[in-house]
Amino acid sequence: MSSQRNHCNSVLAAATPLPAAATMLPAHSVALIILKTLIVLFMLDGLLQMETSWNKSTRWFLLHFLVNMCVSYLVIPDMVVMLQDPTNNGLHPDILYNDSPLAITVGLHVYHCFTSYKTMTIVDWMHHLVSNMLVCVLCFSYHYG
Repeated sequence: MSSQRNHCNSVLAAATPLPAAATMLPAHSVALIILKTLIVLFMLDGLLQMETSWNKSTRWFLLHFLVNMCVSYLVIPDMVVMLQDPTNNGLHPDILYNDSPLAITVGLHVYHCFTSYKTMTIVDWMHHLVSNMLVCVLCFSYHYG
């Protein structure tokens, strides 16, 4: 019983906000990554619009694919840490994960909201605002694994 209680306490401790000094990236760095992602996406989309005859949907799927490939590459080190010790993953407050891929993901979804707000359905809005942005904001604030 004591072992189970210790495990529960460890899980609860892992879900508590970290002090500002212990976070992987300060808030201004996360915001800067989101802003840079937006700028790059607007530039790439503009370039694709000028140089190709692709419609908006095709350009969006290409940009989405490219960002997903970047994010997949950037999460490899965190994935290796998780795979090396999956039982204790997220329970060590000294192991901090890279927030950059998450910030890039937020940038991608904000970009999609900016460029497609007229054609987005309620399901799209729920996906972007709840499933992505709210969850990501919580991840930036809490230790996760």
